[in-house]
Amino acid sequence: MVADLTPLEEAVQAAEQAVVVAEHNRTNATRQLVVASDELRSATTVLTIAQASLIQEQARSAYTVEEEAAKRAKAELSMANKAYMAAVSAVDRAQAIHVRMANDLTRADTRCRRAKSRLSAAQKQVAEADAVRSALAGVAGGETPRTAPADNVAAAIRGFAQSHQPSRAATTSNPPELPFGPPRDLPGHDLKPDPLSARTPAEFVGLMKRYRIWAGEPSFRELVKRSRKAFGASTLCKALKSDQLPPEKLVRAFIWACSGSENDLQEWATTWRLLRMRHHPSPRQRRWLRS
Repeated sequence: MVADLTPLEEAVQAAEQAVVVAEHNRTNATRQLVVASDELRSATTVLTIAQASLIQEQARSAYTVEEEAAKRAKAELSMANKAYMAAVSAVDRAQAIHVRMANDLTRADTRCRRAKSRLSAAQKQVAEADAVRSALAGVAGGETPRTAPADNVAAAIRGFAQSHQPSRAATTSNPPELPFGPPRDLPGHDLKPDPLSARTPAEFVGLMKRYRIWAGEPSFRELVKRSRKAFGASTLCKALKSDQLPPEKLVRAFIWACSGSENDLQEWATTWRLLRMRHHPSPRQRRWLRS
């Protein structure tokens, strides 16, 4: 019976040894699992850091792209502003040239009408002189009254004399157009200041001073008298010493007092309006220029 238990004990011992080995293996496996878990956590941390860096780099790149796009947009806006201002200047210059050409055409038409009127008057005077000469020649030659009666001679002389005298109505109701006007410049020496050449209010005021000199440089009191007291001497003196644009009413009265014609008044008024609009833009234009 004892002999039969010995193999059993050996089997138990073998089983116990197997259990010890299994526990040892289990302990090693647990340790390996802990190490693997630590490595997994480390790898996860590294991956998280790498992802965060990648996200930051992508955000930085996107910000750089947007910043470059914003710079390009600002540059394009600046170029558009410059192009707009250049277009406005071109339009102003074109308008000034158009006004100047229209004024030149008006002056040419006026000169043409005056020349035609003078030619018609001269032709009429020549015809009347020929009639008087023929009548006098007929009387001197002893022609019969049927061809040159004395009444016809007297009527021809009376008509010729009346044509060389101003009519009473014209002298009483229509005074000279410019009684204190300056004489014209010699051909090729047009010294009258051109207001349409002014680009700033200061240049406009400078041209007003030159226009007064061109008109004979009348005194301020004389200009006040000619304008029928449309402005005061002190007001005019202050306006001509300033760099600001004077009131349009004062400019018109000043040009009229300096013997300015209708064309002169139109040119100065047009220039005043151009400068006023150019240096005082509308609220919409101000918002556009500030943006």
